[in-house]
Amino acid sequence: MEQLAPLGRVYQAGTLSGNPVAVAAGIATLELLDAAAYATLADSADYLAAGLADAFAGSGRTASVARAGTLMSVFLGLDAPPSTFAEAVRQDTTAFGELFHAWRRAGVYAPPSAFEVLFVSTAHSHADLDAVVKAASTWANA
Repeated sequence: MEQLAPLGRVYQAGTLSGNPVAVAAGIATLELLDAAAYATLADSADYLAAGLADAFAGSGRTASVARAGTLMSVFLGLDAPPSTFAEAVRQDTTAFGELFHAWRRAGVYAPPSAFEVLFVSTAHSHADLDAVVKAASTWANA
């Protein structure tokens, strides 16, 4: 830890990084997670990824859903998830901006950048995730 600023030469930053309240909340959250919570997260991620793939499948828009565990991203204009940054930058970021605004109009809080990820939580119900998918489908089929 002595290598990190302000003592060391390595600068590290991020939203709430090192904030003692955020760290305490993170530790408390990890202590509350059990096998059932992780199963719920996995189910929600499966459900959302499949729903988003279905939303774009018949729309005439090229899209792929990349996923790592419970994190996922929608890549518009790519027929397969990218495996390199060079592939990721070929996505249609303008279309993603349109999708983002469609989600916002539907009350879905999603990342504004095509280079960020969607998160699921134990608080998300299938009905919540259906709203995400419905808004994506409505936009894709407009």
